[in-house]
Amino acid sequence: MRLWPLDIYWRDLGRGARLAFVFALAVYMSVSGIKLAMDKPYVKEVQILQLVENHSRFGFAYTRGFNLYSVEEQTYEELGVESRVRLNLGGVPFDRNPELTAYISCPPLFPIIATVVYDLTGRNWRVVKSLLVLFGLIVLYCFLPVTARFFVGTTQVYALLFSLTPFSLMHHYYSDINLNSLVLGLSFLSYLIFIRFLETVNYRWLYLFGAVFLINVWTSFFALSIVPTLFLHLFLEKRLAPEMKVRAFLAVLAFLLVIACSLVYYYSLLPGALERLVARVVARISGVKDIPVGEQYGSIPFKLFLSRLVIRMNTHFSPIAFFLGFSGLVLSGIQLMKKQGIVRGGTDTLNVHFVNVMVFLWGLPAGVLLYSGSYVHPYFIYYFSLFFTVSSAIALAKMQDSFAQGSFRFSTQLLYSIPVLFLVMSVSRSVVKLLNLSLVDLFLDGRVPSFF
Repeated sequence: MRLWPLDIYWRDLGRGARLAFVFALAVYMSVSGIKLAMDKPYVKEVQILQLVENHSRFGFAYTRGFNLYSVEEQTYEELGVESRVRLNLGGVPFDRNPELTAYISCPPLFPIIATVVYDLTGRNWRVVKSLLVLFGLIVLYCFLPVTARFFVGTTQVYALLFSLTPFSLMHHYYSDINLNSLVLGLSFLSYLIFIRFLETVNYRWLYLFGAVFLINVWTSFFALSIVPTLFLHLFLEKRLAPEMKVRAFLAVLAFLLVIACSLVYYYSLLPGALERLVARVVARISGVKDIPVGEQYGSIPFKLFLSRLVIRMNTHFSPIAFFLGFSGLVLSGIQLMKKQGIVRGGTDTLNVHFVNVMVFLWGLPAGVLLYSGSYVHPYFIYYFSLFFTVSSAIALAKMQDSFAQGSFRFSTQLLYSIPVLFLVMSVSRSVVKLLNLSLVDLFLDGRVPSFF
């Protein structure tokens, strides 16, 4: 079986890696089953349900794809949902119905997909609950070609096991319309298609990348997070002759221009939408409204931002992955700096260390640059998921090599205990979160804010 889109096959994975993937799939579906079995939806799911319900009720011809909601409290008891919800997402009045507001911070594609499935299943609200679980399988699948392409031996097992971070298992807890498993899965897939282009220098793959990337941006603006890494690949990749680099640069720029023009045209159909969209971006970067510490100081102190970011990374990816991840990033940086003339003469960007640095950069736009948004919302660090998996495997492989060269007593037991302890922490953390509890509830009796 070929692990599309790369020229990699299932047999390229070792027997241990194949078993590790089956195990990872079983753990993912088992933990997700907790969410699917719940009778009541999470708050975010009810928010999405209102957008979907309005599409279903009024029809796409009326809504024109805009995500409509009412600021009044809504109930959906006729659908078997007891939860009540009042949305205050921030938007502009809908020109066809002043009682409705259009949420313009998210493009329309994901709610449209959810609405189509929602109608086909007899308006079953559990569709909203299950879709993001299914889209999470795209992310899990994409780890297969990455693992087979960039790792060998036992390190393949490490990479697949470390794909089970708490965030990977509980991502659907947040069920956020802006940043979810569909967005990350399509980003992951489009990046693999782009890697295939660099491997083959066949522009058919580049055009396919453009198509998938366009779909993803129409799903969420967070998809743009991967763009800087594409240009770094093109600029530094030694496989590409200068004229090929220029052509590829122009092609990617053309994709971005088409996407920008299509979005500008679409939002210009609704009065005030473009202006509101720009204002929302600015608010995500530096806004302090409804953020107590921001309103107190006029901005969010960097010390508080950094401490919250570090805590969230530890609780959403586990302390083990946090330590191994940044250790692996240092190792990758050292390996890349050893390459002479990396900028002037180019380099092989399709090595695990370069890719590791690139996927770390994926997380910076949402996790750091959107400063205020990241301070408020935990899911803004979701784009670091691939980094913590790849980088943890790199660090653990280095540790394994160091043990092999020395005579450390119990080195094998210590090495194998790390992924086992990681899995115990990851699964337990995910289950606690999906049960609507938190580590604060369990260990600290609610004495500190449960912002993580």
